[in-house]
Amino acid sequence: MGALRRVLKYTLGAGAVAVGGTAAFLQYSHMQMGKPGSEFKAGDWTIFVPTRGLSRAWGTFTNTELPELIRVPFLKTYAWMFNCKLNESERPIESYPTLAKFFTRNLVDGARPIDTKAPLVSPADSKIMALGQCDTTEEESNLLVEQVKGVTYSVKSVLARKTPVPISPQKRLYYAVFYLAPGDYHGFHSPSDVTFSERIHVFGQLLPVWTAFVRNIPGLFALNERVVLQGRWDHGYMGYIAVGATNVGSIRINFDPDLRTNVLSHEVQRQMKDVGVKGADEIDVVDVSSLPMVKCKKGENVGFFHLGSTIVLLFEAPKDFVWTVNAGDTVKYGQAIMAKRT
Repeated sequence: MGALRRVLKYTLGAGAVAVGGTAAFLQYSHMQMGKPGSEFKAGDWTIFVPTRGLSRAWGTFTNTELPELIRVPFLKTYAWMFNCKLNESERPIESYPTLAKFFTRNLVDGARPIDTKAPLVSPADSKIMALGQCDTTEEESNLLVEQVKGVTYSVKSVLARKTPVPISPQKRLYYAVFYLAPGDYHGFHSPSDVTFSERIHVFGQLLPVWTAFVRNIPGLFALNERVVLQGRWDHGYMGYIAVGATNVGSIRINFDPDLRTNVLSHEVQRQMKDVGVKGADEIDVVDVSSLPMVKCKKGENVGFFHLGSTIVLLFEAPKDFVWTVNAGDTVKYGQAIMAKRT
């Protein structure tokens, strides 16, 4: 059964990659004609991959109402392929009219106990891709975050900040990267009591965040479209980044109804071109919105992805705080990930 599940997933994935890769190659070849010896950076070729169009097409499909005759078999097949835990769903499977509604399903009350004693908990059901701390003795432009072991991007680029992150000399800047698989519950939650004061929406690519891509494309999270929430928690600065990915063009933030991600417009296309020309560190911020001091309790739902994707936490905390989890661990939202050293 496991082998069949893998075959079905890989077949679907290979089909999407083949279609997108062919289109990317044709467009790339066309633009390279008459340009012998030209060099493209890693970030440049990505603008030719039609992942945004594929993601919009996928979004149209997932929002199409499923005929009642095939609804339950179709959703059960999807749940079987990706190991979804149907017993944790708030409602019976037949009550979800579309795949999108199934993606954004709520869990039954009590499915995820929130650790009230831990200073910080996991924001999502996910796998931890990387965690650590930045060397705050470095200049702001040199602060790096790992996306996986050995592959980094800059704090400046992923946050799209024009001013330095305010870090107290008595504290450190920590980071953690959480990958949500397609079968995971797609809600993301507050890791502590946080007051958010700003939302930054950065247009970018929608490249896959599979391990193979994350390991081979430096700065992937700074290239992809993302929503950056900035605010404060008990110990200082909190940056909360929801990163888009292929087939995850839609990111929903509960307290920001005006947010629209993966939209098709001339302005978006201009910004997309700039990503390839400028590189990730200089990507334009196209939408900055002040929030009315939104207070989120620990474990409170912040929003949803419309498939799996990635959450990056970048936050200030005391020097005697230690991780209680490791890279590679699978965690549930509400589970403790940090504690004070005893």
